[in-house]
Amino acid sequence: MKYKCLVLDHDDTIVNSTATIHYPAFIESLKILRPHLTLTLEEYFYYNFEPGFSAFCHDVLHLTQEEMEF
Repeated sequence: MKYKCLVLDHDDTIVNSTATIHYPAFIESLKILRPHLTLTLEEYFYYNFEPGFSAFCHDVLHLTQEEMEF
């Protein structure tokens, strides 16, 4: 039997989406929005937890609303 389902994996136990999807996409965005900035995967993990992703974007990177929408 087959079931259609959506799996939400917020802690990367099924798929390592942070390292393989979210971080690379974020780095590609930074190349356009903040080309002078470099960020390792470890730093990305750190900022996602402290101060949190939204605060990191607003308070550390100072992204505008337009940049956030990008």
